[in-house]
Amino acid sequence: MANAAETDSPAEVADVPVPESRGEALPATGRILVSSGPITGHEGHLLLVFGPHNESEICATIDRDPWTLGERALTDRKADSDPCSGSMTNTLFGPGEHTVTASIFAPGSRTALIGTAAQVELVDGDVQLLLDGSKLSSTTTGDSGRISVTVSEITGQAGRYLIVIGQNNAATWCAAIDTDPWAMPTPATLREMPGGDGGPCGEATPEVFFPAGDTRVTAAVVIPGNQSPEATLETIVSVDRDVTVAIDGARLSG
Repeated sequence: MANAAETDSPAEVADVPVPESRGEALPATGRILVSSGPITGHEGHLLLVFGPHNESEICATIDRDPWTLGERALTDRKADSDPCSGSMTNTLFGPGEHTVTASIFAPGSRTALIGTAAQVELVDGDVQLLLDGSKLSSTTTGDSGRISVTVSEITGQAGRYLIVIGQNNAATWCAAIDTDPWAMPTPATLREMPGGDGGPCGEATPEVFFPAGDTRVTAAVVIPGNQSPEATLETIVSVDRDVTVAIDGARLSG
């Protein structure tokens, strides 16, 4: 039998695993804090600010002229609820780029008078976004117009659908990806969202005219019957009369 001295000798002591280093801490989630410069010509109207995928919002009444939005965080909302209905729970966003839209509406109207959009990058914790009030003021020039889209080659997504959503007006366009590769070089115009249970690929609807200014267009590849997209791509579009947007299919490929 080995004596104590032999057992404790370095040659015979079993290796003890050394805990692996956890490295640097992961970047923190954070809020998107939105404020604005002076907005003129819209007393009595509503300012609606939406975060990515329309799942967060700020709703404010413009009660004087000029008016500015004091710093406020985007808060949670249900996708099927009316804007301004209200959660006060701050939305926490993960690191990365996020697209935020801001639009002005007359009370009771679903059509924006004017809009703007911006991208912010959240690195580690809260990020601030200052909206350019001049882009939301009544003195902003430009004409409303339709948004059409083309799509370059998408691979690895056959059997799925491509859905394109225009943020401010709930406008949509939908197509079945029935070949691999698949592309659509001929422009298609965003139309009103179908009502009822038809979903975004339901019956034909009228074309939508977007207000002058910036808006967000989101393209998503979805599996039929599944609401979680396989891939998404967000683009900021500047409207001044009709405009055509080229969607990069490579960024939506499987």
